[in-house]
Amino acid sequence: MGRTGDDGDGGVRKIRIGILDAYFGLDDSPGDLSEDVVKENGIIQDIINQALASIQTEAGSDIELVHITPTSHPNWSFATLYSTADTQIYEFQQRLDTFLQSPTVISPYTSLKQIAESGEYDRNAVTEVFTAPLKDPETFSLGSPGHQARLERISVLKDSVRRVFEENKIDALVYPHQRQFVAKIGTCVQPRRNGILAALTGRPAICIPAGFSPPTSSAVQGVPVGLELMGRVGCDEELLDLAERIEGILQRRKSPDLNWIEEGI
Repeated sequence: MGRTGDDGDGGVRKIRIGILDAYFGLDDSPGDLSEDVVKENGIIQDIINQALASIQTEAGSDIELVHITPTSHPNWSFATLYSTADTQIYEFQQRLDTFLQSPTVISPYTSLKQIAESGEYDRNAVTEVFTAPLKDPETFSLGSPGHQARLERISVLKDSVRRVFEENKIDALVYPHQRQFVAKIGTCVQPRRNGILAALTGRPAICIPAGFSPPTSSAVQGVPVGLELMGRVGCDEELLDLAERIEGILQRRKSPDLNWIEEGI
């Protein structure tokens, strides 16, 4: 990575990776959780922790892992960020309309409204991001008070993440890509993803294989579990170099069983 090298005393500067402890467990109230979700989260935590242990053991002396405790930063939970900082519901209609009206796009529709009126969409897959701007375009639009409030919240979020990086002198944060298994094929919603932090702050992030859950009848090789790294602003190449090195240490990727896939078709 670009920040490695002479540490000022003739040695090699360590790469410091912050373990984002707040992104491992479940945020939900215990009564809202099923036994399956709790079990899946436990498996994910075990796999990620094993991967981190391997990194610490095998990477040598130039990579240092440090814990970033939840008390050292504001609430970055998905629920909080989605409800206070996510801007999709305010931007979706106007951004999509602009895209559809671009001369390079070939589509029978030129607006979200036309798509809705056509009925040519999967009603099970759409969320309020699709429906709310159509019902109340004044509230859910670019430049509305709600949109401006979320942009201000993003600015505060970016500053809090910057401070965590600076105060802990870290080059990257690491955490599970998501807190429960990836959704099965055909499922329209993928809950408990941790990617929202990088998405809202605009920081580079990459997900690499960390391991697999125990095999089941519907996942003969197990369900893949991802380890996500989020880097410093503008340091995409450094993050890619670090991810390549860690992926080489872990070597947790499995080639897909194409014969099983063909048999299942």
